[in-house]
Amino acid sequence: MDSYIRSKLAFLDPELREELAAGTIGVRIKWAIEQLDEAFPGEYSLRKVAKRSNISPQALWAIVNDQTKRPAAETVENICDALGLPITWVMLGTAAVVNPSEDERLRQLPERYSEFLENPANLGYIEAALDAAMTLAGQGIPAAMLDQAVKLTLAARDLKSRS
Repeated sequence: MDSYIRSKLAFLDPELREELAAGTIGVRIKWAIEQLDEAFPGEYSLRKVAKRSNISPQALWAIVNDQTKRPAAETVENICDALGLPITWVMLGTAAVVNPSEDERLRQLPERYSEFLENPANLGYIEAALDAAMTLAGQGIPAAMLDQAVKLTLAARDLKSRS
């Protein structure tokens, strides 16, 4: 099912691709849920996706209906895992991340970040980078800058979970 949604992303109509890229995190998640629920009836209801994502159905409803403008990074990652979505596409709307190996590359950061990441005192700054990225997403901020914030935040979360 992961490959299904990724193939849908790879072959999006250019107009729809633009519309989704300009939309919110909630718009992109809602689109994916609708696509999966249509292809696999009954398997991707909001309730089932919420359960797979370890969040309440109300929280997921609030995200897909844009009642929650800045969902927590871990929540977005859990939803992406449950739906087989690239996290960068969900957060930034960038179409260049439909390759299944892209999520893996998100976790591989340039060496210059290693020392910074290994210092536990910096984790708060890195986590704040995602909050900033999510706030700025869709406001004309260069995708490369937002992508770096996403990469740093994911790496920080991984580092935090290992300690």
